[in-house]
Amino acid sequence: MKITAIIASARKKGNTYKVVRQIEDIIKADYPDTDFIYYYPSEHDTNFCKGCTICITKGEHLCPHYQTVDELEKLITESDGVILASPVYVMQVSALMKNLLDHFAYRWHRPKFFNQRVITVATSAAAGFVGKDTVGYMELCAKNMGMIPSGKINVIGDEFPQSEQVRKKEESQIRKVTGAFISSLKNGKLPKPSIKDLFWFRIWQTTTRIGEKEKMADFRYWSEKGWYNSDYYYPASIDPVTGTVLKAFGAMVRNSFRHSFENHQEKTK
Repeated sequence: MKITAIIASARKKGNTYKVVRQIEDIIKADYPDTDFIYYYPSEHDTNFCKGCTICITKGEHLCPHYQTVDELEKLITESDGVILASPVYVMQVSALMKNLLDHFAYRWHRPKFFNQRVITVATSAAAGFVGKDTVGYMELCAKNMGMIPSGKINVIGDEFPQSEQVRKKEESQIRKVTGAFISSLKNGKLPKPSIKDLFWFRIWQTTTRIGEKEKMADFRYWSEKGWYNSDYYYPASIDPVTGTVLKAFGAMVRNSFRHSFENHQEKTK
């Protein structure tokens, strides 16, 4: 079993690292042979995303920072589990984490990591509502790239004052989420998509066709995967009623985007 922990903190041995280290200790207590890798964005020369969108329109291989991004993508692909961990800065992820996620924007359009389980970790001065959006945002990004969410950990950094009751509650949270993470990793089954997941699939199924004429990266990828003739990214059991609703929704989406298609085609003549 291989797990990659991405720690987006400028402090290599800070609060966020300490929580991830607890997770590692819990996992290795039962699975000592687990290959646990620490990845620090601060140690890699990624530079800020330029917002050129070339990764989305033409392909990620043309990104000016492709070498670093590709190295991390390969590491994630080789892993069974991923931990996205960030300190809370001004109620959100750190700049290091945001920049990393920005560089993977193309994976929202062309999801890939369906075999990877993920948990998200945030440390702050107060936890609770302070880190709630942070762990939620990282989970949202991971899920849209294909990863399977397995839990969120939102705790106070140990350098900040906290009561014994809070400390025990947070230790329990770490153990509970790590246990669920392990169970998900051992299970290995792909989850049944929710109605929301299925609706979003239909939206992407339509929007990625905008670049059909120019054979843009999204269209090529979706065509190669056969997703234009699928109900979801992977085989999923869909009852007849839901199937009928999805077809109607898909038609509605296509009609609503027809104007965008026509405008795009007009511009590319």
